[in-house]
Amino acid sequence: MNRKQIAGLIPIGAGVALIIFSVHSMQKIQEAKGIITNTKNFFTHNPMWNPIITFFGGAAQKKISENDVPVMLCLFGGILLVILGLLVTVLCKSKNPRKKN
Repeated sequence: MNRKQIAGLIPIGAGVALIIFSVHSMQKIQEAKGIITNTKNFFTHNPMWNPIITFFGGAAQKKISENDVPVMLCLFGGILLVILGLLVTVLCKSKNPRKKN
């Protein structure tokens, strides 16, 4: 392996780390949305809690949804880094000159 191939492995590693991080974050966001939905259903179907919900504004769902775009950008960035690293690694093959006897 030459230096360019080794330099191609760095973006591959960074891209894989970003992909793993973004997939994990997406799962956590979906879990949080599920908890918020279940809690919201409990409070909205109970008329005693309606004044409390309107007092706090019920903005938790909006706060969680704000994280969708950065996580998706992180995922696409990781995919691009992996593709770029693979291209650099494959296209920069080491050329070993063979001696002719």
